[in-house]
Amino acid sequence: MTPEIQNYLSNQVLPDLRLTAKLKIYAFLPDWKQSNCNARMNELNMIHYSREWTADEQTEVAGYQALWDHAKAIREASNVHEANLTAIANTEGATLTDILAYDYSTGWPE
Repeated sequence: MTPEIQNYLSNQVLPDLRLTAKLKIYAFLPDWKQSNCNARMNELNMIHYSREWTADEQTEVAGYQALWDHAKAIREASNVHEANLTAIANTEGATLTDILAYDYSTGWPE
């Protein structure tokens, strides 16, 4: 990987890619909602130690898990894009044009 490509990846592309992932997550799960979900799951876990969850509580837990699974899927897509970009950059003879040609606007979970 040339210093030019390394610099561009480190200072431009990868920060933008990570910001894209962050914004995709925040679009459905902003910080305040993540905090509330974590707090409520802590409560539900404490309840679960003393008794089984009710049907409503099980539904609530499943909803939180679905939110978390979607956030993890976005993070995984980001990791795939980062790995692809790094592989391109590490290819013999790679140029900045090769990096610029990579489209990471696709391949994200809906």
